[in-house]
Amino acid sequence: MMRSNQPLFSPSRYRVCVPLQAVIISVTPLLAILLASRILPPELGRILLAGLFAFQLCFELRHGERNFLLSPAFLLAFVVLMAFSIIPSFLHQVLGWFDPLEVPSEKNLYLALPRLVIMSYFGSQAESWILTFSAVGLTLHASIRILCGNAIENSPATGTGRDYYRTFMFAFSALFTTLFIFQTQTVFFSSSMTAFFQTFFGPIQSFVLLFLLHLEMSRKQSYRIGVLLLFCAAVVAMVLAKQFKVPILMILSVIIYYIATVQISFRRVISSILLCVFLFILILQLVGIVRDQGHGNIEKFHRLSAEKLSALFISKVVWRQTETGFCFNNVLRSHADDDFNVAKQTFWLKILVPRVLWPEKPNFSQGAEYAVNYCKMPTLTSHSASITLLGQPVIKGGVPGLLIHGSILLFFLGGATALAFRRPGLTRVVVFALLPWWIDFDQDFALYFGNIVKFGLCITPLMLISSVSLKQRSISSAGRLGH
Repeated sequence: MMRSNQPLFSPSRYRVCVPLQAVIISVTPLLAILLASRILPPELGRILLAGLFAFQLCFELRHGERNFLLSPAFLLAFVVLMAFSIIPSFLHQVLGWFDPLEVPSEKNLYLALPRLVIMSYFGSQAESWILTFSAVGLTLHASIRILCGNAIENSPATGTGRDYYRTFMFAFSALFTTLFIFQTQTVFFSSSMTAFFQTFFGPIQSFVLLFLLHLEMSRKQSYRIGVLLLFCAAVVAMVLAKQFKVPILMILSVIIYYIATVQISFRRVISSILLCVFLFILILQLVGIVRDQGHGNIEKFHRLSAEKLSALFISKVVWRQTETGFCFNNVLRSHADDDFNVAKQTFWLKILVPRVLWPEKPNFSQGAEYAVNYCKMPTLTSHSASITLLGQPVIKGGVPGLLIHGSILLFFLGGATALAFRRPGLTRVVVFALLPWWIDFDQDFALYFGNIVKFGLCITPLMLISSVSLKQRSISSAGRLGH
């Protein structure tokens, strides 16, 4: 059993399979360098990198490990590779799903620019840098895996006796969900309360529900039903409030955490993944229905045909990422050769200053400006565009800024991965409770870290209470074992 006072990096945990793992650690950085220097074309780089990811997955599964499921570095790198390169290029170049001659129209509801323009992203320097990020993320995961060994360990005993804290957390979550539904569906609360609920409901519920699920791991399966029902209620409440990305990623977080910490068969792993995909598509369909209902177009969705579902899936999951890559490529064209200004490199630290101390704090959300400046959309548009997590550092400091802030991002992901590997229990729950925000590659760099810090601080009181509760449960379990 793993103890909480174990060192993060333990040389005694090195395995005889280190030489095999060293192959990935040696080849992947070389691939990253070749991609970043534009020596290796992205068309070939994406195939080689996909092979290395597949090799890492097979390698860990063959050794009875699921470290990749607990690794923020691996998960973000893998999601970026699939969403921004493998899936879009496969659908376009192999299956021919995207007609280059299509232009925005009523028929192509989700098309913001002519497809031919946006398709210039494939094989561009933007795709090269995105693949470089994925390659370095894989290298980081493999290196930490060697240092930490197998992360799939049993959590410290939590006891199964009478637990008033579990009851308190369950009641708190249920009450919070009820208040959130009441707030979003009525006009009873003030605007300040509305802003509070809209901002902090997601992270607080993500932590509370994931921690409750963690407590129920040591109990019978019937005890988990209540937590899962409460989780579903929170997700439905957020969807009704027209919050879509966070509940989808919360579902993903719970499924990954459960698969990684419970030893289940490979068949059940596949079944869980398929269930995740089904729920993902279902919520996307709800997104379209709720949004169109708000615009008075609900009649378009009276018939939930496979064609409409497919169009919604392609637009939200595939084509949106291609558009984002196109915008990032325009950022590189405009700013890659800009002079590096040290004074501008603190841009992301400013968001960490509380508005109480800085009343004139500006709005750091710049999606509307990006849509016009880098996505070539009309000036009068309500569309909020993304330039990926790597775009803002390029604007502020060119390629040197990208390298510096990319290193900061990878350092953060590496630390989170090491903690998730070597600190089961509360620390691992915190890492996965924040998954909806650290896996969001579409986010601005400043907002990315600002949200993680802000939401991490907002759940800190609950973390402290949970830590005290776990210590009391461990002492109680040890006392029973002593008798």
